[in-house]
Amino acid sequence: FERFFRPRQTLVATCFGSIPYPLASALAFKQFPDGRQELVVTGSLLSVNHDRIILKRLVLSGHSFKIHKRLSVTRYMFF
Repeated sequence: FERFFRPRQTLVATCFGSIPYPLASALAFKQFPDGRQELVVTGSLLSVNHDRIILKRLVLSGHSFKIHKRLSVTRYMFF
C-alpha cells in the first residue's frame, strides 16, 4: 500500500474496470478545483488478468434515497 507516488520509482497498481488490450498506455491526471488537469503519472499495463484476486476491499456507506425492486439510489457516499 502506497499513499503517495515517489518520484522516479516503479510502482505496480491494480484497477477494476473494462479490460483493455495488453501493452496499452496508462495515464493519470490530477484535477484542480478550478477545473484544470495536470498529468501526474504515465506508464503501461503489465498484464490483463481477470482471475487476479484483489485483497483490499472498501466498504461504501451512504443513505438510501430510493429503493425499487432490485435497484437503489444511495446518497452521501462520496464527499
